[in-house]
Amino acid sequence: SDGLISVSGLGANTGALGASDIVFDGGGLRYTGATGEISRNITINDGKEGRIDVFNPVSSLSLTGNITANNTAVDGNVAELVKSGPGTLILDADNSSTFNADTTVESGTLTLRASAGLGTSSNNLTLAGGSSLLLGHGVDIANSITLEGDATIGLTIQPIDIDYLIVGGGGGGGTDNYRGGDFGGGGGGGAGGVLQGSITVAAIESTVIVGDGGRGGFGQNASEVVGAQGGDSAVFGFTAKGGGGGGGTPGAFDADVAPSSGGSGGGAAGGVGNNANPSPYLGASGESGQGYAGGDRATTGEFPEGRPGGGGGAGGSGIAASSNTAVDGGGAGVSISITGTSSIYAEGGDAAGGNAAVVRGGTAGTAATGSGGAGGNYVSGGKGGSGIVVIRYQGETFATGGTISTIQLDQDGDGVNETYTVHSFTDVGTDT
Repeated sequence: SDGLISVSGLGANTGALGASDIVFDGGGLRYTGATGEISRNITINDGKEGRIDVFNPVSSLSLTGNITANNTAVDGNVAELVKSGPGTLILDADNSSTFNADTTVESGTLTLRASAGLGTSSNNLTLAGGSSLLLGHGVDIANSITLEGDATIGLTIQPIDIDYLIVGGGGGGGTDNYRGGDFGGGGGGGAGGVLQGSITVAAIESTVIVGDGGRGGFGQNASEVVGAQGGDSAVFGFTAKGGGGGGGTPGAFDADVAPSSGGSGGGAAGGVGNNANPSPYLGASGESGQGYAGGDRATTGEFPEGRPGGGGGAGGSGIAASSNTAVDGGGAGVSISITGTSSIYAEGGDAAGGNAAVVRGGTAGTAATGSGGAGGNYVSGGKGGSGIVVIRYQGETFATGGTISTIQLDQDGDGVNETYTVHSFTDVGTDT
């Protein structure tokens, strides 16, 4: 109840107060430590004041637990949250269903990182002269505000939650530009690696790298016929690997060239007769957590030596072409809707069957999807599709870079759409 308890540490289950939540019955809590947070829930009893004093003027104290209070009068008094001290108190939780009481800022700064940090919109906020209210990114409030002197109301860029998608450039398809007959054929390029997730950042500025697709195999020399690996894409310290190149078949029957590994692996070359290690007739591996392996050359069925492997995709491994006249076998991509529209990313490039001196395959991967290029038969392998980086955050636009759009999403499931800003980086190279 009455008086102040002074502490310098308040975690979830440690510190001077042990593992319990905090209940105010007319007393107060003075925090004297460095910048930190309280993850405990806080209750203010009916008719009582809950005072939090942030004593150090350069320290911030974040409340990430819920605040519970009611406006039920006891002896003519109702519950109230009071912020005092020169430091900063940050309300980080959605208190819309638990906090039904007013808030007073006597001194220092109150920062809101949640629109319902003050509880229901009927709760009032009072700012004393010399005090400050700062709103974090995407925060808007409908509470009435009473000014008891000159006070500051402004915006602050606090740590922000970012959703990201990173796709590496697709690998180029391999080629068979010479062999003819019933066997041979170029392997499909592997898709670029895919990374998707969320991160909390203190500043949204970051170097963005978008990887190009690898060139397709060409010519008739062993150094040329294999597809090139795609370029890596990166942001916030995360890197999605470029896709592996598809295996190729040069003029010499015993010189077939193995595919390369990458985000997803390149598909095997068609042909027979090369016992090199790694084998040209086995699909290359994908990066763990980013993609799948390329397909092996067929070993059974009709004309297996003319059925190279498709490139691996982010949704599954490549397989051998279905016949020596088919163009297929690329691994599945993945459907992702971070931009507000569902799109397919990182499909493996198809393999080109090696039957006869007939042009087939060689299709490029779609740009800004990281898909692999198709293998070629009597035509160069297809170039891999370039990669893409997408970042998304709640609220209106406050950063630059990429192609910017806004979408409406109900991410928290409350039936109300919120505005999200999307930055899509598709130009190959480095940006910020």
